[in-house]
Amino acid sequence: MATEAANSADASDAVIAFAARTAEAATTAAIARPADGLVTVRPKPEKRKNAKERAKEKFTRGGTTPMTAKAKSTVQETVSDKASDRAHDKAKVMAEKAKVKAQKADTKARKISAAKAAKAARAA
Repeated sequence: MATEAANSADASDAVIAFAARTAEAATTAAIARPADGLVTVRPKPEKRKNAKERAKEKFTRGGTTPMTAKAKSTVQETVSDKASDRAHDKAKVMAEKAKVKAQKADTKARKISAAKAAKAARAA
């Protein structure tokens, strides 16, 4: 019976020792291996991109996407249309302001002439 207890104790010690070795091996595997001799240890380089991938990355980096000639011309037409619309709207606003200004001046002139007429009627 004592030998069985000794054997089971040895077995449990062996299991514990094995678990310790595997845990130690796992931690050493996680650590980068040192350079042996003239070999330099470095991470695997990134895969080389083809022209399409490089162009996509270049244009999406700035937040814009590449445009075709047709798309550029459409955008330019839209911009020029917007600019001409703005100029037309500005001219409309300026004409409206001039009209209002003329009406105010006319009203003021009528008030002045009415005041003069009233003054002349009182004096007579």
